[in-house]
Amino acid sequence: MTILTSEAIDYVIEKALSLIKQALTTEPPDYLGEIQKLKKELANFMALIASGQTSTSILAETPKREPRIQSLDEDMRRLSETPAAWDPRQLRQQLHDEIGCFKIQMQGDVAAARKALRKLLKEPIRRIPVERDGKKVLLAERQTTVGTLLPQGYINVACHRG
Repeated sequence: MTILTSEAIDYVIEKALSLIKQALTTEPPDYLGEIQKLKKELANFMALIASGQTSTSILAETPKREPRIQSLDEDMRRLSETPAAWDPRQLRQQLHDEIGCFKIQMQGDVAAARKALRKLLKEPIRRIPVERDGKKVLLAERQTTVGTLLPQGYINVACHRG
């Protein structure tokens, strides 16, 4: 049994490409405006401190501004490094390659795969015998810690003989 079927991989890749396309079409945050606002607030705080008109709230707020400005500068720099143009076909191929490598790694290290699966699943996978297209199959029900990964799935294996 494998969950990493080509259909499942294609489904996940299409979802990822859809999210990327949506992220690229949304307007980026106004980092520059927020940085300017924070720098102005910081300058005002420094002016109050220099004049001797300080309160504990101003002294508490002042150190919070610099790290936030640095964080926004870093986000703005990272955003400018992100390529604006992207090729969905190339990205689709890269994702297929990465998932293929992941599949090989998981099959190569069963202990690590089981550990990763334990972290991903909230509870064990439930297998419910059902009939589909005249065949007896198992319906797999699972809940993950990250939400829905794949649509409702069937496991095309017979019940074990015991």
